[in-house]
Amino acid sequence: MVHNVCCLNGLKICLTCGALPKALVTLRYKGETTANTQSDKKRVETSLPVLPVCTRIIFLVNCLKFKPMTEKFCLFCETPLKGRIDKKFCDDQCRTAYNNRIKSDDNFMRNINNILRKNRLILKELVPPQEGKLKVSAQKLLDKGFNFHYHTHLYTTKTGNVYHFCYEYGYLTLEGNYLMLVKRDEERV
Repeated sequence: MVHNVCCLNGLKICLTCGALPKALVTLRYKGETTANTQSDKKRVETSLPVLPVCTRIIFLVNCLKFKPMTEKFCLFCETPLKGRIDKKFCDDQCRTAYNNRIKSDDNFMRNINNILRKNRLILKELVPPQEGKLKVSAQKLLDKGFNFHYHTHLYTTKTGNVYHFCYEYGYLTLEGNYLMLVKRDEERV
C-alpha cells in the first residue's frame, strides 16, 4: 500500500487509509517508506494506528482548507515579501501607489466630468451675477465650446418649460435659436 501523507499543525496522517505514523521518519511525503525490504514495509504499515472514518473525513476537510506555505509577493511591484505573514506590500510607497491605481477614475468618467465642468464655466462666465439671467444665441455658446449633449439635470416648470442645468447654471431653449441663461438661487437648492 502506498501512503499519501498530509501534515497539519505537526500531525501527519495518511489520506488513503487514515493511519498515523509513529515516527517522523516512518513515512515520506510521496508515500515512500524508509524501509528497504518488503517485510520492513509490512511491519511499518501494520504498526501504524488507524483513525476512525469520521475523524479522517474531518481531517481531510481541514487539510483542504490549508494551503501550503508559499512565498508572497508585493501586490504592486511583485517583489518577494519578508516579515509579517499578513504583509501585502513591501513599503508605504507601493501601498499608496496600489491604492491610487485602484481608486482612480476611468477615462470615460473623467472625460464626462471635464465636459460638465467646461459647460458650467461657460455658463458662469456669461450669466451676470447681479441679474441672474441673460438671453443669448446658441451659436455664442457653441463658439465657446459648449456641449449641449451633457447636463446634470432637467427642471420642468408648471407651464411645461424645460430647463437644462449644469450644476447651478442652466438654460431654457427659446424661439429663433436663442437661449435664456439662468442661475439657480442658492436658497432653493
